[in-house]
Amino acid sequence: TLLLKALELDPGLTDAYLGVGIYNYFVDTLSAIVKILRWFIGLPGGSRLEGLKQMQLAAEKGDLTRGEAKFYLAKDYSRPNERQFERSRQLFRELEREYPRNPLWPMIISSLYCRTGEAEKCDAGYREVYSRTVAGKNEVEKALRRAARQALQRRHPQEQFPE
Repeated sequence: TLLLKALELDPGLTDAYLGVGIYNYFVDTLSAIVKILRWFIGLPGGSRLEGLKQMQLAAEKGDLTRGEAKFYLAKDYSRPNERQFERSRQLFRELEREYPRNPLWPMIISSLYCRTGEAEKCDAGYREVYSRTVAGKNEVEKALRRAARQALQRRHPQEQFPE
């Protein structure tokens, strides 16, 4: 409600479209039973397509939320009901260029390659994250190394991947 009011007062407040877009997208993609419950408690409906457009606007023109908007949009494009994996990878690659020291991006891109059956690119990405995080400077890098190691072990049980 507050985001809608903010947009009413200032339609050029592009960053507000991220929150409105997330709401619109997810409300429209809820299961039928949750939609019924939503109706009983009086929450407004949403629109999947409108939500995607609003998040895209924030990703392109937002001042403060551009990165977050790209993340949510890329994540949504990779969902089973969207299946826009190449568009998702493109957005994650943009985030990788904008935040080159963050090993989360190649990890996510690798998982998308796995989901689309592109085994060589999947393995190469997981191996990159695994080797890139060997020093584990912080908890995020340590967690990503563990995740990359587990993914590689599942894919190549005959190989050894030291912690």
